[in-house]
Amino acid sequence: RDAHEDSCIRVLVKAQIAPLREELETSTEEKIQGLKASSEEMIQGLKAAHSELQRDILLSAATSGDSHTVALLLRRTGMPVDFVHPDHGGETLLFIASRWGHFDLVGLLLEKGA
Repeated sequence: RDAHEDSCIRVLVKAQIAPLREELETSTEEKIQGLKASSEEMIQGLKAAHSELQRDILLSAATSGDSHTVALLLRRTGMPVDFVHPDHGGETLLFIASRWGHFDLVGLLLEKGA
C-alpha cells in the first residue's frame, strides 16, 4: 500500500469512529441520567420502607411495654410521640400502652407530650 491509500483508510476509519464515539457519549449520558433517576426512585422507596419499619418497631415496643426502646426510637427517629400508625386503626402509642397496662410507658409518653 502506498501513503495515499493509508491516508484514505485513516480518513475512512476516523469518519466511522467519530459518529460511533458521539453515539457512545450520548448513549452513556442518557444511561447515566436514567441510572440517576432510577437511583432516586430506589432511595425514596427505601426511605418509605425505613419509616414504615420504624413505625412498626415503635408499635411493637409500645405493645410490649418496652419504655427504653420507645424513648430511644422517638429520640433518634424524630417520630412524633402522637403519631397514628396507618395500619393500626388510628391508635396512638399512648392508647396502645394504656390498653396493655404499661403505665410506666404511659407516663413516659405523657412526659413527651402525648
